[in-house]
Order: sequence, then structure tokens, then C-alpha cells
Amino acid sequence: MTQGKDGQDQDNETKQTPAQVDGRPKVLARWYWGTTGLLIVASLGVSAIAGRQIAEEVPEVQEPAEDSGGWADAAMRKAEKAAMEIMKEIDPALEDAFEPVYAGIPRYLDFHYSLKGEWLELSASVLGQMESQLDRQLFTGLESRIGTISQGLQTDFGRLWLASVEASLAEKPAVKGPFAELARQSVEDARNRIETTAVVFGGLGVGAAALAVVPRVVAGKLGQKIAGKVAVKTGARWATVVSGAGAGGVLCSWAGPAAAACAVAGGIVSWVGVDLAMIKLDEHVSRDEFQQELRALVDEQKAAVRTVLQGIVRERLYSAQVERKDVVMTISLDELPDYKRRMACEAVEEIAPHYARVIGSLNERSPAKVDALIDLLAQHEDSRLLAPWVDRVEASILNADLDVRLDGDLKIKVQVPQDLQNGQEMRAVLRMGDLEITSAWTEPNSYGNFVFHMPVEDKLPLLGHQRMRVNLSQDGGLRRWNRQFVGQASFLPHSILPDRPGLAVIGETGVATWATGKSGSAPRVWVEIPVSGALLEGVAPPEFCAI
Repeated sequence: MTQGKDGQDQDNETKQTPAQVDGRPKVLARWYWGTTGLLIVASLGVSAIAGRQIAEEVPEVQEPAEDSGGWADAAMRKAEKAAMEIMKEIDPALEDAFEPVYAGIPRYLDFHYSLKGEWLELSASVLGQMESQLDRQLFTGLESRIGTISQGLQTDFGRLWLASVEASLAEKPAVKGPFAELARQSVEDARNRIETTAVVFGGLGVGAAALAVVPRVVAGKLGQKIAGKVAVKTGARWATVVSGAGAGGVLCSWAGPAAAACAVAGGIVSWVGVDLAMIKLDEHVSRDEFQQELRALVDEQKAAVRTVLQGIVRERLYSAQVERKDVVMTISLDELPDYKRRMACEAVEEIAPHYARVIGSLNERSPAKVDALIDLLAQHEDSRLLAPWVDRVEASILNADLDVRLDGDLKIKVQVPQDLQNGQEMRAVLRMGDLEITSAWTEPNSYGNFVFHMPVEDKLPLLGHQRMRVNLSQDGGLRRWNRQFVGQASFLPHSILPDRPGLAVIGETGVATWATGKSGSAPRVWVEIPVSGALLEGVAPPEFCAI
């Protein structure tokens, strides 16, 4: 927003579509190929830890305004747009980085379809060393090349951003008004922070960890495939060796005491001969297809690396946007009239109770209520005074663990109709997701009803729609068969929570129950579900607001 001459806010920004950032890279382990999905999660994770949703790759450039805050906002937006030009460098750089990998595929196939390669790969697969084997054959130096690209992108981002800001500061006159010097100094301070801050490739925590894990997973899968192929051929070898050894025993009978050794030699010759023949047959049949598979896997890895590198650049953009919003707020606190500050603080007063309920109450963390709070914050994300605070509040919500988790033993309460009460024991089996719990045979209480305590050891998250099934077996005594009842329930985690504050509460759901095998009455069943949520760290109101 810029401040017009009439004192009214003018909305000059468009809402920016984000990618989320998740941490900063640690030192990358070996690079292989990987599945695009996991690395996309990693790159999205990059934006999750940085806090909030971030902007389009090409930020909108504002025309310089006559007020100092507007000038600073426009100058820094212009620098962001200039810096994002480095996105164009990613594809050419990746082509160069992966060219040796593609060039190495034919050499790897020559190795793979050789007697030496077959035996070494089988040994590597058995010893769990397929990753290092593939690294030596295809991926030597890739880690270093990707690291160089990452550091170069970050360096170039800073260089382009700084050049644009320097140009804006050098304009004559760059900014007018009583707060011109404050604006210039604030932008220069931001320039210095950007200049000395670099997101090194090894600091991208979660992203780097995923990049290190994926190669091992994919190499393991390829190793299983190779080992499976070798195992099939090994079975054929054994059959041939046995027959070769048997025939050798006959042919070597002339050797007397050395006949056994002669037979063994015949078996070895048969093994090697069959191995070579099967390798060549396999190469003739499958080499072209296997080469295409390898290229496809490398293509996937390259695309996944591109996503991560783009995420690193967007993280730099997010850092620049944070600087811009802080600079504009600092200037605007002195420049804008008092009523603008009062309006901003009134907005904080409106948001604060909703935010406090999310912080302190599990039942306020349903997707609908969280979305409503995010929408309320979004109404003020373009405010010169509130934008930094809005970003931090959004980050505290979007990065938080808002899951509802099981936290204690479940309790099944069974009310038995009078006509079904027989004084005999009953047993319950509860199934929910991957959870399956069977109770002991239990005596009825003095009212003829039952309470089953179903132990739960772990704090399992209740994610999405939950389906519960309860099976009841009632002992029929000596003269009757046991009665069987089945119950089912379906619910969303937040729908079963009591309407009261707290992070540790007991939810409850009814279970529709019927008798199996024949019509008739059935017990009424409820399940108590103790749940809890994580304690969240809130964000204090802006310092210029006293609420």
C-alpha cells in the first residue's frame, strides 16, 4: 500500500502466491536420482520453516510514490524483480551439471552387462552398497556441481538485488520529504543485511536431508531390481552347474583320486560359461529398455533438483520481502498520521482473540477455523504497519503442529437392553485406522452394562476422516450360542471435541450397533477418546500497539 495525498491507503500490491520454505540446507550427501514427489515435498518444506507463503517469482514493481515509505517499497520491489531474473540460469546450469551423468550411462551399461559388473553388482546388492557402486559409475562429482550451482544462484541473487538498490539510491532526487533521510538509511541498512546474509547450500536442513535420503531409497530399489535379475539367472546357473558337475563326474572318472577335483572344475567352467551366455542374452534383450529407464530416472532427478534450487531462490526472495516490509513499517511508523496507527492497532485487537483461541484450544484448530483466521490476517497483509506482524502470525500457524492426537486409553461404554442382559461376560474389539485393540472378557456392572478400557501406547495423530468399528461378543452361557454385535462410526477429529478450551480433552462419539445373523435389539455404544494437541508459541502484538 502507498499513502496518497488525501491520507487514504491505496492498495498497490497484488497478493503473492507462495511456495513454502522449510529450513536451510545441511551438507548434501551423495546425489543420485530420486523420485520427484519426495523432493517436491522437501522443496515445499523449505518454505514451511521460513514461515509463510511467499510471492510470485516476478514481484510487481510499484511506481515510486512521493512519500518516503512508498519510495522504499517501490525501490525494493524493483530489486526483487531484478534478482529473480536468476531463475533463468537454473536450466542451463543443470544441463551442464547432469551432462556427465547422461554421458556415463553407456559406460555403466557396458559395466552392468559384463561378467565383472554382474558379480560386483550382486556383491554390492547383498552388502547393501548399491548406492556407492552407482555413485562410482554415474554420479561422481554431481554433488559438487549442484552445490556450485546453488551457491552461484544465491550470490547472483544478492548481486542483482544490490545493484538495483544501488541504482535507486543513486537517483537524483531519489526521495523527497521530511523522512527522506530515514528512508535512505533504512534501505541502506537492508542492503547491508542482504549483502552479508547468504543461504548457503549446506544450510537447507530438511531439503538437504531429503536429498540425502532419496538417492539411497532409489538406489536400493534399483539394487533390488538388479539383484532380482541376477537371482533368476543364478537359479539357472545352479541347475547347469549341477548337471555340469554330474557330467564332469562321469567324464573325470578316469582321474582316480583327482576325479572329485576334476568334477568341481567342470562345474566352475559350466557356471562361468552359463553366466557369460546369460549376460549376453540379457544385454541383447533388455539393454535398450534399461538405458531408457536409466535416462528417465536421471530426468526425474534433474527435475527434482530444479525444484529444490527454485525453492532456494524463492527463500532468498522471501528474505528480501521480509526486509522490505520491515523497512516500510519502520518508515511508516514516523511518516503516517496517528489515525493510521490506531486503525492498525484496532485490526490487531480484532485478530488477537481468534489467534489466542487457536493457541490455547484444541477445538479452535479445525481446518475451517484456521482458514478463517488466515483469511482475516490476509485482509491486512498489505498494510504498511501490520505486514511484518501478519507474516509472523501466519508463520506461527502454518508451521505449527495442529494435529489432534490420541492421548490415553480409549473407553468403550456399552448399555445393554434389558432383554439382552444375561449376567454373562462380554468382550470388545475396536478397530480404527491401523489401531486394533481387543479387551479381556469382562463382567457386567451392577446395572448389567459394560465399560471396556482399551489401552493405547502411542500418541497417534488423527488425520482426516476417521472410521471406527466395534465388535462385541456376549457369552451365551451353557445353553446358548454367543451373541455377536457390530458397530460402526465415522467422524472428523474436531467434530468429537467438547466445546470448551484446553489442549487435553476427552472427545466422544456414538457407535451405531446392530446384531449379526438376525434382527433384534442391540446394545447402545459410545467411545470416549482422550486427545491432546501441541503447545504453540504465540507471536506478541506489534510493539506500537498496547492491548
